[in-house]
Amino acid sequence: MSRVGVLDYGVGNIENVVRALRVIGAEVTVIDEPEKLADFPRLVVPGVGRFDFGMQQLETIGFAVSLRQAAQRGTSILGICLGMQLFATSSSEGGETRGLGLFGGDVRNMSQSNASDFGERLPHTGWSPVFWAASGDDERFRVLRDAYFSHSFHLVPDSTTEVLATVDLGNKSFVALARKGTVLGAQFHPEKSGLGGLRFLDKWMG
Repeated sequence: MSRVGVLDYGVGNIENVVRALRVIGAEVTVIDEPEKLADFPRLVVPGVGRFDFGMQQLETIGFAVSLRQAAQRGTSILGICLGMQLFATSSSEGGETRGLGLFGGDVRNMSQSNASDFGERLPHTGWSPVFWAASGDDERFRVLRDAYFSHSFHLVPDSTTEVLATVDLGNKSFVALARKGTVLGAQFHPEKSGLGGLRFLDKWMG
Protein backbone atom coordinates (compact mmCIF):
# COMPACT_ATOMS: atom_id res chain seq x y z
CA MET A 1 0.00 0.00 0.00
CA SER A 2 1.36 3.43 -1.00
CA ARG A 3 1.95 5.91 1.82
CA VAL A 4 1.08 9.57 1.40
CA GLY A 5 1.09 12.52 3.78
CA VAL A 6 -1.58 15.21 3.43
CA LEU A 7 -0.59 18.60 4.86
CA ASP A 8 -2.93 20.25 7.32
CA TYR A 9 -2.04 23.94 7.40
CA GLY A 10 -5.49 25.31 8.22
CA VAL A 11 -6.59 25.88 4.62
CA GLY A 12 -8.99 23.78 2.58
CA ASN A 13 -11.16 20.72 2.79
CA ILE A 14 -8.70 18.01 3.76
CA GLU A 15 -11.38 15.39 4.40
CA ASN A 16 -12.39 15.11 0.72
CA VAL A 17 -8.76 14.68 -0.36
CA VAL A 18 -8.11 12.04 2.29
CA ARG A 19 -11.29 10.17 1.34
CA ALA A 20 -10.40 10.13 -2.37
CA LEU A 21 -6.88 8.85 -1.69
CA ARG A 22 -8.19 6.08 0.54
CA VAL A 23 -10.67 5.03 -2.14
CA ILE A 24 -7.73 4.24 -4.44
CA GLY A 25 -6.01 2.27 -1.68
CA ALA A 26 -3.50 4.78 -0.33
CA GLU A 27 -2.35 4.72 3.28
CA VAL A 28 -3.03 8.33 4.24
CA THR A 29 -1.69 10.32 7.19
CA VAL A 30 -2.67 13.91 7.90
CA ILE A 31 0.46 15.90 8.83
CA ASP A 32 0.45 18.99 11.02
CA GLU A 33 4.13 19.00 11.99
CA PRO A 34 6.79 19.97 9.39
CA GLU A 35 9.44 17.54 10.66
CA LYS A 36 7.19 14.61 9.66
CA LEU A 37 7.31 15.43 5.94
CA ALA A 38 10.55 13.50 5.57
CA ASP A 39 8.76 10.29 6.60
CA PHE A 40 6.63 10.10 3.44
CA PRO A 41 7.54 9.32 -0.19
CA ARG A 42 4.52 11.31 -1.40
CA LEU A 43 2.95 14.53 -0.13
CA VAL A 44 -0.27 16.36 -0.98
CA VAL A 45 -0.74 20.09 -0.42
CA PRO A 46 -4.49 20.79 -0.67
CA GLY A 47 -5.97 24.24 -0.36
CA VAL A 48 -8.94 26.54 -0.79
CA GLY A 49 -8.68 30.25 -0.04
CA ARG A 50 -6.31 33.20 -0.35
CA PHE A 51 -2.68 32.93 -1.40
CA ASP A 52 -1.39 35.39 1.19
CA PHE A 53 -3.07 33.56 4.07
CA GLY A 54 -1.98 30.17 2.76
CA MET A 55 1.67 31.25 2.59
CA GLN A 56 1.42 32.84 6.03
CA GLN A 57 0.22 29.52 7.41
CA LEU A 58 2.97 27.54 5.68
CA GLU A 59 5.64 29.91 6.97
CA THR A 60 4.25 30.08 10.52
CA ILE A 61 3.93 26.31 10.93
CA GLY A 62 7.27 25.65 9.26
CA PHE A 63 5.94 23.79 6.24
CA ALA A 64 7.46 26.21 3.73
CA VAL A 65 11.06 25.27 4.52
CA SER A 66 10.19 21.57 4.83
CA LEU A 67 8.40 21.51 1.47
CA ARG A 68 11.36 23.12 -0.30
CA GLN A 69 13.65 20.54 1.31
CA ALA A 70 11.30 17.71 0.29
CA ALA A 71 11.33 18.92 -3.32
CA GLN A 72 15.15 19.02 -3.28
CA ARG A 73 15.18 15.41 -2.01
CA GLY A 74 12.99 14.36 -4.94
CA THR A 75 9.85 13.67 -2.93
CA SER A 76 6.75 13.35 -5.09
CA ILE A 77 4.58 16.38 -4.21
CA LEU A 78 1.08 17.17 -5.50
CA GLY A 79 -0.49 20.59 -5.00
CA ILE A 80 -4.23 21.01 -5.49
CA CYS A 81 -5.90 24.34 -6.39
CA LEU A 82 -4.45 26.89 -3.93
CA GLY A 83 -1.87 24.26 -3.00
CA MET A 84 -0.66 24.28 -6.60
CA GLN A 85 -0.61 28.11 -6.74
CA LEU A 86 1.53 28.26 -3.61
CA PHE A 87 4.27 26.48 -5.60
CA ALA A 88 4.68 29.62 -7.75
CA THR A 89 7.25 32.38 -7.33
CA SER A 90 4.69 34.94 -6.20
CA SER A 91 1.04 36.02 -6.29
CA SER A 92 -0.85 39.30 -6.36
CA GLU A 93 -3.69 37.90 -4.25
CA GLY A 94 -3.90 39.82 -0.99
CA GLY A 95 -0.97 41.99 -2.05
CA GLU A 96 2.24 40.86 -3.69
CA THR A 97 3.29 37.75 -1.78
CA ARG A 98 6.30 35.46 -2.25
CA GLY A 99 5.46 31.81 -2.89
CA LEU A 100 7.40 28.59 -2.41
CA GLY A 101 9.25 29.02 -5.70
CA LEU A 102 8.93 25.37 -6.74
CA PHE A 103 7.49 26.50 -10.09
CA GLY A 104 8.68 29.33 -12.28
CA GLY A 105 5.86 31.82 -12.69
CA ASP A 106 3.40 34.04 -10.91
CA VAL A 107 -0.25 33.75 -9.88
CA ARG A 108 -2.52 36.48 -11.19
CA ASN A 109 -6.20 37.43 -10.99
CA MET A 110 -8.09 36.22 -14.03
CA SER A 111 -10.16 39.43 -14.05
CA GLN A 112 -7.00 41.45 -14.77
CA SER A 113 -7.18 40.15 -18.32
CA ASN A 114 -9.60 41.60 -20.83
CA ALA A 115 -13.05 40.46 -19.74
CA SER A 116 -13.90 39.54 -23.33
CA ASP A 117 -11.14 36.93 -23.20
CA PHE A 118 -13.22 34.90 -20.78
CA GLY A 119 -16.81 35.50 -21.85
CA GLU A 120 -17.97 33.74 -18.72
CA ARG A 121 -18.63 34.71 -15.17
CA LEU A 122 -15.77 34.56 -12.69
CA PRO A 123 -14.77 32.80 -10.56
CA HIS A 124 -14.30 29.79 -12.78
CA THR A 125 -16.40 27.20 -10.96
CA GLY A 126 -17.62 23.85 -12.26
CA TRP A 127 -16.68 21.17 -14.77
CA SER A 128 -14.47 21.98 -17.77
CA PRO A 129 -12.65 19.89 -20.40
CA VAL A 130 -8.91 19.43 -19.89
CA PHE A 131 -6.67 19.79 -22.95
CA TRP A 132 -3.37 17.91 -22.87
CA ALA A 133 -0.26 19.60 -24.23
CA ALA A 134 1.04 17.99 -27.40
CA SER A 135 4.56 18.17 -26.01
CA GLY A 136 3.62 16.65 -22.66
CA ASP A 137 6.05 13.83 -21.91
CA ASP A 138 4.01 12.14 -19.20
CA GLU A 139 0.97 10.47 -20.71
CA ARG A 140 -0.07 8.53 -17.62
CA PHE A 141 -2.27 11.41 -16.44
CA ARG A 142 -4.33 11.53 -19.63
CA VAL A 143 -7.01 9.39 -18.00
CA LEU A 144 -8.68 12.70 -17.09
CA ARG A 145 -10.84 14.40 -19.74
CA ASP A 146 -12.98 16.70 -17.60
CA ALA A 147 -12.25 18.15 -14.18
CA TYR A 148 -13.84 20.28 -11.51
CA PHE A 149 -12.44 23.79 -11.01
CA SER A 150 -13.10 26.54 -8.47
CA HIS A 151 -10.81 29.60 -8.66
CA SER A 152 -10.41 33.18 -9.82
CA PHE A 153 -6.58 33.26 -9.86
CA HIS A 154 -4.34 31.25 -12.17
CA LEU A 155 -0.70 30.40 -12.73
CA VAL A 156 1.16 32.37 -15.40
CA PRO A 157 4.20 30.13 -15.99
CA ASP A 158 7.64 31.35 -17.00
CA SER A 159 7.93 28.43 -19.40
CA THR A 160 5.32 26.38 -21.24
CA THR A 161 7.59 23.33 -20.99
CA GLU A 162 6.30 22.84 -17.43
CA VAL A 163 2.65 22.82 -18.58
CA LEU A 164 1.12 19.35 -19.01
CA ALA A 165 -2.49 20.43 -19.57
CA THR A 166 -4.64 23.52 -20.02
CA VAL A 167 -8.28 24.49 -19.70
CA ASP A 168 -10.20 27.09 -21.70
CA LEU A 169 -12.43 29.82 -20.34
CA GLY A 170 -14.01 31.95 -23.03
CA ASN A 171 -11.24 32.81 -25.48
CA LYS A 172 -8.40 32.31 -23.02
CA SER A 173 -6.41 29.20 -22.13
CA PHE A 174 -4.74 28.78 -18.74
CA VAL A 175 -2.80 26.15 -16.82
CA ALA A 176 -4.69 23.14 -15.52
CA LEU A 177 -1.71 20.91 -14.70
CA ALA A 178 1.99 21.73 -14.39
CA ARG A 179 5.06 19.80 -13.36
CA LYS A 180 8.67 20.55 -12.51
CA GLY A 181 10.75 17.57 -11.52
CA THR A 182 8.81 15.58 -8.93
CA VAL A 183 6.50 18.50 -8.11
CA LEU A 184 3.06 18.36 -9.74
CA GLY A 185 0.40 21.08 -9.52
CA ALA A 186 -3.28 20.65 -10.40
CA GLN A 187 -5.45 23.76 -10.65
CA PHE A 188 -8.49 21.46 -10.65
CA HIS A 189 -9.78 19.38 -7.75
CA PRO A 190 -9.17 15.68 -8.52
CA GLU A 191 -11.01 14.72 -5.34
CA LYS A 192 -14.14 16.37 -6.80
CA SER A 193 -13.63 15.19 -10.39
CA GLY A 194 -15.42 11.86 -10.21
CA LEU A 195 -13.93 8.67 -11.61
CA GLY A 196 -11.49 10.58 -13.80
CA GLY A 197 -10.13 12.38 -10.75
CA LEU A 198 -9.66 9.10 -8.90
CA ARG A 199 -7.84 7.65 -11.89
CA PHE A 200 -5.62 10.74 -11.98
CA LEU A 201 -4.72 10.30 -8.31
CA ASP A 202 -4.09 6.61 -8.86
CA LYS A 203 -1.65 7.36 -11.69
CA TRP A 204 0.11 9.92 -9.52
CA MET A 205 0.42 7.38 -6.73
CA GLY A 206 2.00 5.07 -9.29
